[in-house]
Amino acid sequence: MYSNKSRAADYNKSNRKLLNKDKTPKRSNRGPYLSLTTTNTLPNLSTGIDSVQTESGLLVVDQLQMPSVSDDLLINGSIGIDKVRMSVPLFLGNVSIDMMVAKLLGKLDNNNEGKVVIPDFPHVYIRWDNYRQKLILTFNPSEFTWTQGLQLCPFGAFKRIVKLCITEVLRYADPDAIPKFLFDEDTGEVFSDWPEDWGSHCQVFNLHTTQDFVITDLRFNLAQLEGCQPKKTKGAVSIRNKLTLNTLTHVAGKKATKLNMYNKSNERLSNPRPEAPALADFTYRFEAQIPRRIIKKQKVHTIDGCTEENLKDLHGRLWEDSRLGKDLVWEGSLVQELLLNFPVNRAHEIYGYAVSRQLGIASNYSEEEIRKLERDLNIAKIDLRVPLKTQGSPYGRLNPEIGGLDAPSPRKTRRMRGNPLDV
Repeated sequence: MYSNKSRAADYNKSNRKLLNKDKTPKRSNRGPYLSLTTTNTLPNLSTGIDSVQTESGLLVVDQLQMPSVSDDLLINGSIGIDKVRMSVPLFLGNVSIDMMVAKLLGKLDNNNEGKVVIPDFPHVYIRWDNYRQKLILTFNPSEFTWTQGLQLCPFGAFKRIVKLCITEVLRYADPDAIPKFLFDEDTGEVFSDWPEDWGSHCQVFNLHTTQDFVITDLRFNLAQLEGCQPKKTKGAVSIRNKLTLNTLTHVAGKKATKLNMYNKSNERLSNPRPEAPALADFTYRFEAQIPRRIIKKQKVHTIDGCTEENLKDLHGRLWEDSRLGKDLVWEGSLVQELLLNFPVNRAHEIYGYAVSRQLGIASNYSEEEIRKLERDLNIAKIDLRVPLKTQGSPYGRLNPEIGGLDAPSPRKTRRMRGNPLDV
């Protein structure tokens, strides 16, 4: 009897033979991205993007004309897209989807999903939606702009990067597989030029908008932002690695937008990316992870809707929701103010008494001394119901318009009551 197991073995063996002539070498795609080794110009489906041929035969971006040295945060890689999950409808004709996906994945996979094995190409994950005849792509657009010295893919370059990714993935998989919007079902004609509204056919399922803040002021640390609970969330969450605070986030379900703030410099040290541009020291990253349920209600639900203006507006609203732009107070601010307004010994005595009161430690002061210390606490405007490290005059706040620290919000200057030197 011929078992099903033997049938499956013969089937896989026959299909492997078909793949041998186009067998993808077993190599990591963490190598140098978009290697420009030769300059043979080839015709391509993308317009407005200069391309060259690599050793693997793929077309890659040559010049995107996006300066990394600029004061404009929208074009210098300080603000951009860090991840996208999207779909593109395909016209397959006589193309075998199983063979196409097998070549992209470098193996036969019944799930029709996984990481593509295109040599010298950024990380791209695919899944074939057989019911809707759509290819689902998940990738980081910023990896396409690293060769230009840009940490993040600018909003204005996002659509061009998506077009490049679609073109090269399909070219590698099977040249006969084309986006459905390039095929006229009535006449059977295949268009060479992409229509202006091609992005309206590509849905966006998940999007990460991101901004980097470079903060060199040594007074700053993430702990000063702890407890910032974004609007319409149930609680703030702090994540520590080996007792070091690295990430501020919040409670959120899978279908809710998640807003994170983390130390990008530390993350890059623990997870080096040699192919990425050098990251400035003291870099902190704000990241908004927007799921499909939220995207469907926004203008950015298609690639055409992901214009620079729409993405900038969405990112700005999410920053406001995060409440991370609050005034920052240095932990030593209160002590510094006490030293400026009281004699040195008295300032330390007042602070020590306040700490003892908050911790419930009994003191040996007389009633008269306690009365004077309580008076000085009142003069110094110290509130024992609030942690001492959060009290004092603010020194700044995060401003997304400059990508760093700005002056604190205008308000009345904190002044101590009475005559503090009359003790």
